[in-house]
Amino acid sequence: MRVVIAAGGTGGHIYPALALADAIMADDPLAEVLFVGTTNHLEASEVPKHGYQFDSISVKGVAGSPIMKINAIKMTLSAIKEARIILNRFKPNIVVGFGGYVSVPTLIAANKLKIPVIIHEQNAYAGRANLFLARYADAIVVCYSEAQSQFKKAPVYLLGNPTIYQAKIVNDENILSEYGLVNDLPIVMFVMGSQGSNSINKIMIKVINELGDKPYQVLYVTGKEHYDSFIKRVDLSKNIKIIPYVKQTAMLNHIELLITRGGATTAAEICAFGVPSIIIPSPYVPNNHQEINAQALVVKKAAYLIRENELDDTKLIELIDNIMEDDKLRMTMRKNTHELSFPLAAENIIALMKKVGN
Repeated sequence: MRVVIAAGGTGGHIYPALALADAIMADDPLAEVLFVGTTNHLEASEVPKHGYQFDSISVKGVAGSPIMKINAIKMTLSAIKEARIILNRFKPNIVVGFGGYVSVPTLIAANKLKIPVIIHEQNAYAGRANLFLARYADAIVVCYSEAQSQFKKAPVYLLGNPTIYQAKIVNDENILSEYGLVNDLPIVMFVMGSQGSNSINKIMIKVINELGDKPYQVLYVTGKEHYDSFIKRVDLSKNIKIIPYVKQTAMLNHIELLITRGGATTAAEICAFGVPSIIIPSPYVPNNHQEINAQALVVKKAAYLIRENELDDTKLIELIDNIMEDDKLRMTMRKNTHELSFPLAAENIIALMKKVGN
């Protein structure tokens, strides 16, 4: 099978796509996978780092002033021609788009060349690019039942996020010692996205300074940009560890509670590992999709939600303590998150690809 994957912009698009690529290669070592993205975003470094072929097109999102939108549309039309050249050269059996504006020209070009197209939507509220591209798709894969009714133009399959494929094979026995943690105390981990969050860090300084004498360990991930300024303002104790970056999937098997944002990949990992969580959605994302993702977990009693504008140190510490002091509550949250996971997401998506691609 020869597969083109269009994914770019953010880790929420790229990492599920890479997980699917890994699963494709495990299913068929003779398969060939080509990623299409841009040169100025995360995919340009992450895809080659994972050993996959990468081709770029020049495209921007349609946003900003009327002139900027017109220029972006012109660039998209040109990018369709670029994508068509790539597809004609690679000759894929199928093209899979993971959302974002890089998917638009690639999937349109595939449709014009009569190459089967599958869309993967990671969020409970579908992105604009995927909603637009639905008319060009042969099948659409979603991760939340809430997203199913948003697509009208093609068959929709509730199969989940392939990120879980990588989660199943993660096993790092040395991860606790790497971060200065011990085995005999429960762990609460704070991760506000791969880059951290400056607005959240300001509040969390107060929180961390109050958690030094708790009967659990705290691992706080600042984001690389914020580490130096953050660590100077907290009172470190033996149960508080501050780090700039974390191997998140490797840690999730070891923690009792995660305080985090509501991105699609993180939500999928929460469910895959059955991790009790407090989600503080970013209010700075399109369509408020992080809060909608979080609500899908909250309604199933799998997580708690605190909006950023309602966050204060007292409220958060009280909620953390309530969860950490209640073993039965954490057990129930773990059970409920597991029930929201799709343990065979990648395998089922591959089966759909084979069906659509024939």
